[in-house]
Amino acid sequence: MIRTQPLSRLLTLAAIVAVVAACASTGLATPEQPHPILTQASGQLTISNSLDGQALFQAHGLAPGGSVTGSVQLSNDGAVAGELSLAQLDVQDTPGANGGRLSDALHLQVDDITGGNDVPVFAGQMAAAGTRPVGLLAPGSARRFRFTASLPDNGRPPTPSGGDNAYAGSALSAQYSWTATAVDGGGGGGTNPPRLSLRVDTHRILKRGWLDVFARCNRGCTLRVAAKAPRKTHVKIRRRTATLPLPNTTSRIRLKLTKRNRLNLLRALRHRKRVVLGVKVRLVAAGWGEPITYKKRVSIRATRRHR
Repeated sequence: MIRTQPLSRLLTLAAIVAVVAACASTGLATPEQPHPILTQASGQLTISNSLDGQALFQAHGLAPGGSVTGSVQLSNDGAVAGELSLAQLDVQDTPGANGGRLSDALHLQVDDITGGNDVPVFAGQMAAAGTRPVGLLAPGSARRFRFTASLPDNGRPPTPSGGDNAYAGSALSAQYSWTATAVDGGGGGGTNPPRLSLRVDTHRILKRGWLDVFARCNRGCTLRVAAKAPRKTHVKIRRRTATLPLPNTTSRIRLKLTKRNRLNLLRALRHRKRVVLGVKVRLVAAGWGEPITYKKRVSIRATRRHR
């Protein structure tokens, strides 16, 4: 019988997030002072951050299944808009005795949580984070971002040095750099607005009691989906909020009816040829200040079986 060794995780993720600046700490050295990064400036672009040189998060002894989180707010105190981008730099892996590199195992999630929203910016293996655009930061506005690093639990290690045991005693540090590029005129006209493709499937609403909404967005976004029936039908359909973490990927959002509401819909169809539902989708996208609303009307017709 093979006995697995107890796991000891030493994970240090000290990311100092400074507006248009960043520095990193391994937990052993004193962090560098933040330094500004400003490209293609036109007018006055003044960005500040809520951490002011503090670590975004730091964890020691992180075990499989554990996570650590932190957030930072970026504010534009200047007179022109800035296009933000986020880069993961200077990832330093220190493998433990079993040789595991934490950057290959660690899962990183970055979300734009401005105004109570939850819009994905990146989700995936930390080693793949790279550089990505985050969108516009308008004059006088602020955006808040949440970082969550988690170490997946892959179950019982097969050997004392295999599986999750490979990362015992490993350490990691990472640097995150914000870059702001001034936008001429301050209006952010250089950004592409989020676009949504929408399709509604009504085939299962009478038999199964649900309405399927298929949505595809050109960037990570959060959707609030609702469907409304005429008041006289006494049909209410549950609303849903769904996150689409990956751009240009179709997701299905299922709106369900209770048994009682499905019966009310069937009764309404006995007295009319069709019932028209109004489907409304409110889209909130990372890097786009105003929500965008999409509306679509769909008809429900009774089949011979349900007449």
